[in-house]
Amino acid sequence: MQYALSADNYTIFLQEYKEDHRSVIEQELMLNGEQKERLFTLLKINALEENRYYNYRFYEDNCTTRAKGIINKTAKHKRF
Repeated sequence: MQYALSADNYTIFLQEYKEDHRSVIEQELMLNGEQKERLFTLLKINALEENRYYNYRFYEDNCTTRAKGIINKTAKHKRF
């Protein structure tokens, strides 16, 4: 299945989830300033036109595993 990453305004995203009676759980990451900058940079790179399309694989490559991979690259020595 071909998927495409999209980025939305958080307020709009949260409102849509509320309207659909879906839950959102916040997970706080203990990152320092440098790690936060790296995370933001990697997320922007992932959202570039040439990177945003991918073949969705339910267990190996999906929106959650991609986010986990970016967070792990950000934290370097930490594993989430």
